[in-house]
Amino acid sequence: MKRYVSYTTVLGLLLAAAPVSGQSKAGRAAALSILLPGLGHSYVNNGSWRGTAGYLVLAEAGMWLGLATSHWQRRQSIQSYRTYAATRAGAQLQGKDRRFLVALGSYMSSDEYQAFHLRQRWWDQVGYVSDPAFRWHWRSEADMMTYQALRRSADTWTRRRIVFLATLVTNRALAALSAARSARRQGSALAEVSLSLMARSGLPVVQVAVQL
Repeated sequence: MKRYVSYTTVLGLLLAAAPVSGQSKAGRAAALSILLPGLGHSYVNNGSWRGTAGYLVLAEAGMWLGLATSHWQRRQSIQSYRTYAATRAGAQLQGKDRRFLVALGSYMSSDEYQAFHLRQRWWDQVGYVSDPAFRWHWRSEADMMTYQALRRSADTWTRRRIVFLATLVTNRALAALSAARSARRQGSALAEVSLSLMARSGLPVVQVAVQL
């Protein structure tokens, strides 16, 4: 999450710092939208936060709130199942990979895990629990099921966090496209007004130059 914030902030600031001339106003609006959805629309509309700009900011705030909540809930769930496994099964989860976490919730003990793999003749996996640091024994099946529920809850919050991150990226992309389109539309409207005024004043139309 920290890397995402850093990348989008740096990218938005670099693009937004580009000089505004010719067609670059659309690019500036898009860059500002990458920095903060809604900022590009506000820039195009002379600082106004009404309409699309305001809606995009509110949506962004809601997404960040959801991301922060999912991140906190994930950390809490991980801490819960780690503490539970240590107290109810004597398991050491520090430095263990997902394979161990899954095995811990699938077998009542490391002895049962080893016996099962011996029966299946999966010799390469039998020694996985030989190290004392990989040993465990649940007090009851209910305890093992509780651990499973806690670990799955952590996985669920992990997936939700990924969804929120993807939504934040998508929101910025759509906001950037929309802001750039608004800037171009505004430029087209200004060009039409200039053409009309020059035609009425009798000036040659070929001398029209639009600066955005």
